[in-house]
Amino acid sequence: PMAHPPPTPPGSVAPNPDAGKGGTSLGLTEMHDTIHAVRWAKSHLPKLSISLLGTSTGGTAAILAASEDEETQRTVKCIVAENAFATPENVSGHTVDAVVFRVLICKNNSLLYTLLYPIMRAVKVVAMLKTGWELTKRYKRVARGGESIGKLRLPLLLLHGTQDKIVSCEDSKLLYEAAKGVPEGQLEMWMCAGAEHCQLWDLDKKEFERRVGAFFDRFCL
Repeated sequence: PMAHPPPTPPGSVAPNPDAGKGGTSLGLTEMHDTIHAVRWAKSHLPKLSISLLGTSTGGTAAILAASEDEETQRTVKCIVAENAFATPENVSGHTVDAVVFRVLICKNNSLLYTLLYPIMRAVKVVAMLKTGWELTKRYKRVARGGESIGKLRLPLLLLHGTQDKIVSCEDSKLLYEAAKGVPEGQLEMWMCAGAEHCQLWDLDKKEFERRVGAFFDRFCL
């Protein structure tokens, strides 16, 4: 059914330019998938209350979809985004630092990491520039969560693990600070101490379900 979504309304985001190609575009392609999934659900289940919950790229795609597409923003009740990132470049940079150098090269040896820090910084900058260049070459416009989220006017719950080696928890903090359009009292954030990427539920199932359930009860039902 998703192959034939309702027509794109004037002024909204165009259909997914990379549909069917597979892989990930760090939220840019997935944003379109989210928009059309919401549109399909609204047209086929008009009485359904729709909210979005996404992890990592999925959380970023949810934020981008509602921020960039007016139809999605009018339809969705609230968003829960776990491990979302402010920019695609940040993902590349943090992965170079926390995974490639700290874990794979330095084996968590702090002294060796300190010695190699200048090299890490140089590689990190190159990786971030390369990511930005490749996305700009592929897409006419690179939507970034940290910039787009300023247009969001929906209730938003941000979740992140403090030991995330793929997406720094600082990204959720940046998103939180940039979400100026979210109404007062409708913006929440939980930093799960010790949790790694996409592992919040695994580390603290009870607290995860309590926070997410309470948020949906408040804004979705």
